Amino acid sequence: GPRTTLVRVPAIDYPVPYEFSELTSDGQQVVVQGELQVQFRVEEIIKRRDFSIDAWSDEYLSDDPERVDADVRNALQTLIRAEVSKLSLKYALTAASRLQTTIDQTIKQDAGTFTRLGVNIVSLCVTAVAPSNPDLKKALEAEAREQMLAAADKAMSQRRQSQAESDRALKLYEADTAFRLEEDKQKLITARTANMLAEAEAEAEAMRKRFEPYKDLAAST
Repeated sequence: GPRTTLVRVPAIDYPVPYEFSELTSDGQQVVVQGELQVQFRVEEIIKRRDFSIDAWSDEYLSDDPERVDADVRNALQTLIRAEVSKLSLKYALTAASRLQTTIDQTIKQDAGTFTRLGVNIVSLCVTAVAPSNPDLKKALEAEAREQMLAAADKAMSQRRQSQAESDRALKLYEADTAFRLEEDKQKLITARTANMLAEAEAEAEAMRKRFEPYKDLAAST
């Protein structure tokens, strides 16, 4: 007789976490971690995969729904692998946000890669890019610490040098100011002395002229 097939496809955004191990341009292995948020294109996905469920247990009758995750991850890994292979190890380790932006743009430019799988990409997140070798990670962390310490030492040295230059400039300014003050003081003393001599000469000349009429009188007496 007639038979009813029940199909359940998530209507909300569906998370697909991923973790890929890829090689950088200098042959170092890194782990790229993150998550995709996808939305199922119902009509396409049920043609591609079996989402039918058991009416009594409410469980999927096949593992096709899980295969969708694998399909999405494989498509994403192809894109990430292409980008990571262009980056050196040091650059890749700090490129999570740039990698996310680049892959996101690639997905938008070629959405067909995922729509053919029966999904739309809602969002992409690259949470971390890390070296897969723990020893290499420790070595890079040690190198980073050394660089930070060296940068701190250099900054301290520059601050001390700058402070010394400021102190030297201040002392030179103070010495120059004191010299100029002394020079101005000497000029003032010289000017005052010249004024006093001029006043004395003027006073002597005035006195001479005052007593000049009595010069002959004093001689005749």
